[in-house]
Amino acid sequence: MFSNPLLNAATPPTKTPAAEPPPYSTELEEQVIAAVKQLMANLKSVQEEYQGLIEKNRRIEVGDLGKLKSGLNFSDTGAVFGQGKITISRPKLQNLHDALINAKVPGAGFIQVMAIQFLPALAHEAKHALNKMSVGAYNVKENEFSAYLTQIKTILELRDRSKRALSYKTDFTYAWNRLADDFITHGPGAIWYYLDRHYDLPTFEELARQQIPKVKKYEHDINITQQVIGDYDHARRECDGGNAGDECRNDALEEYDEQAALRTQGQIQGIENLREADILTRSEWLLWRNPEQVERAALYFADEVADADNLWQDLQ
Repeated sequence: MFSNPLLNAATPPTKTPAAEPPPYSTELEEQVIAAVKQLMANLKSVQEEYQGLIEKNRRIEVGDLGKLKSGLNFSDTGAVFGQGKITISRPKLQNLHDALINAKVPGAGFIQVMAIQFLPALAHEAKHALNKMSVGAYNVKENEFSAYLTQIKTILELRDRSKRALSYKTDFTYAWNRLADDFITHGPGAIWYYLDRHYDLPTFEELARQQIPKVKKYEHDINITQQVIGDYDHARRECDGGNAGDECRNDALEEYDEQAALRTQGQIQGIENLREADILTRSEWLLWRNPEQVERAALYFADEVADADNLWQDLQ
């Protein structure tokens, strides 16, 4: 019987096509956020920050930053911490997605590569959240210094664990490599240099010299206000009770009325409405009125600076 070996040969296996990278969508955003959280949970460099997010139930979401109420332009920022949450810039995340597609990242690991490359930006903002939880939202250079230090630690750890993901060239990897390499070469001075060039912020000590006298003046004025209102209330009670003394003359009561109204409007409402004559916002007043809290914040940021010195020494 004739047998055709070609017909009897085993059919070669069909090659499965490689998975395509997912298109940009809100579903992809949620997947990236989940992957970022998983990374943070497993990285030593952001353990404290991750636990702080969990403890305070801080949300991470994607949005269009644009101009926030503060008037600051965050259109070129990867993420921002504010209003109790971290908001990732949708345009920045989409730019990263498109850059990774151009870099030919395989579809199978695409979400993980996105999360790894975006994580240092999240680490920076998570540090701001931790700083606020630990000592308050001090708008000083040391606050930014500590956030950049956490960012650098994260980049260095990712270099050890995820070299392949960071090998795809994007604007993010360019920025992360430059930040980490400058620190390795120049130490903490590289962070201070960057802050001096790009941030118009006082140091903690400089701001303390400005704010503490304002707090003392503010509280002095509040005490006077309360005294005037107390005198006015006492006079009103006396007059309503039938006392016909000098304090119940119409002109005296009018003077009490005027003083109480002026003090109330100029001082107490200055706190409640957040800003009065550029003296202090309520949040600033709360930050600087307690000497023990101010000392704790000063020590906290000093420890961050010392930590940067120690890290650089370990890298040499």
